[in-house]
Amino acid sequence: MGRIQSHLTTGLLVRTLLGLLFVFFILQLYPRIKFLHVKTVAIDPVREIHHIFLRLTPNGTSSAPGLMLDKDGRELPPPDFSSTVLPRVMSDTHIKVEPLISTGSEDLNFPLHLDFPELVRKILANETVPVKPINRPGFPILVPLPEKCQPSSLVFNSHPDLLILIKSAPSHFALRDAIRIGWGDERCWGGRQVVRLFLSGTVSPNESNTAARLKREMEVFGDIIQQDFIDHYYNNTYKIMFGLEWAVQYCSNAPLIMFVDDDFFVYPKNVIAYVEGLSAGVLDRLVSGYVWSNATPIRVNRSFSGKWFMSKAEFPDSRYPPYVAAGNFFVSQQMARELYVASQYTRYMRFDDVFLGIILKKMVRIPIHLKQIYAFTTINQNSTAFRTIISSHRFHDPALQLKAWDYLNCTQFCIKM
Repeated sequence: MGRIQSHLTTGLLVRTLLGLLFVFFILQLYPRIKFLHVKTVAIDPVREIHHIFLRLTPNGTSSAPGLMLDKDGRELPPPDFSSTVLPRVMSDTHIKVEPLISTGSEDLNFPLHLDFPELVRKILANETVPVKPINRPGFPILVPLPEKCQPSSLVFNSHPDLLILIKSAPSHFALRDAIRIGWGDERCWGGRQVVRLFLSGTVSPNESNTAARLKREMEVFGDIIQQDFIDHYYNNTYKIMFGLEWAVQYCSNAPLIMFVDDDFFVYPKNVIAYVEGLSAGVLDRLVSGYVWSNATPIRVNRSFSGKWFMSKAEFPDSRYPPYVAAGNFFVSQQMARELYVASQYTRYMRFDDVFLGIILKKMVRIPIHLKQIYAFTTINQNSTAFRTIISSHRFHDPALQLKAWDYLNCTQFCIKM
C-alpha cells in the first residue's frame, strides 16, 4: 500500500514539473509571436511561476482575486481610491431631443394634415385649437324634430337602444311607405326601443310638385328630418354629415346609430342579434359595415366611368383608405361625435363612404367588416343565406321590400300597442 501511495505521489510530482516546463516554454515563446499586432511586454518567467505559487494557499485553494505583488514577489496593500476625483457628469438627467411630430396618417395625402386624434380630443374637451374648420357648410336644419329621442316620445324604454337614419331621396315616396309598413315600423323590433327617421335634403326649384308632396308627407308622418341642401348623389356626404350632426345634437342618448339607404332590406332579428352581442369595449369606438380595404380610384375617361370618376386633383393617392360602404353601416355615439368634429377639418369628398374612410384613417381608427351586410350583391328568398343577412342591397322596388318581410315572417317581432 505504501509503495502504491509513493508511486502516485511521484507521478503527481512528475506531471506538475512537466506542466511547469510547458508554462515556462510558452512564456519564453510568447514575445516572439509575430502575427499579434500588439505591443509586447517583457516577461520574467521565474517571476511569473513564483507568482503562481504565491497565489496558492496551504490548502491548495486560490487566494483572493486581484492580489498585487512587488518586483520581489511581496504582496502589496490594496489601492486607496477614497481621494480619487471622478470625472464630472451632467447634472441634467434628461437629454433634449427634437421631437418628430406624427399625425398618425402621414401616408394619406388629403388635407388637412393634422394630428386628428389630438385635435378632436381638444375640441370635445372645449379646448382651443390653432386651426379653423374648412368644411362647415352651415346648412340650416329645416325640419329638426328635436323631440324624437326624448323620453316622452319613447314607448319601450327611457332612451333609444338604436337610432336608424335612412338616407332617402325626396322622390322615393313609395319606398318610404313600404319601409314604414315593414322593417321601419318601430313596433316591430321585438320590444327594443328603436327610433327610425328618414334623412332628406331639398329639391331643385323646378321640382315644385315633388317639394309639395314631400312637405305633405312630413306633416302626415312626422318622421322625416330635412336640411337645406339639394338632395343629389354628389351631396350624399352632406347627408351623412347631417345625420351625424342630428344624432349628436338631438339623440345623444342613443348608444348606436345605423345608417342605411332606402333601397336596402333590413332584417330586424339579425340586427338585434348583432347589436346585443356588442361588448362595451367594442361599442365605444365602433364603425362597422361592409369594408372595402383596397379600393382604387377610377381614373379612366369621365364619360366612360360616369359618376365614379375620381381625378388626381380631388384625390391624389393611388388607393383609398379602408372604408365601409355607405349603403348600410353602424357607428357608436362616441364615434359619431368624433367623426362629426373631424369632418369639419377634412376637405369635402363627394363620395360619402370614401370621405368617412379618410376621416377614420386620420383618426387612426379601423372599421370592422360585417359579412352579413350584402352591399353589392342581392340576397333574397332564393338564397340559402337570406336568413343570415343583416341587410341586402337592391330592394328598390317597394313590392320586393314587402315580399321579403312576409317571407321572413318578420311580424313575429311586432309588439301590439
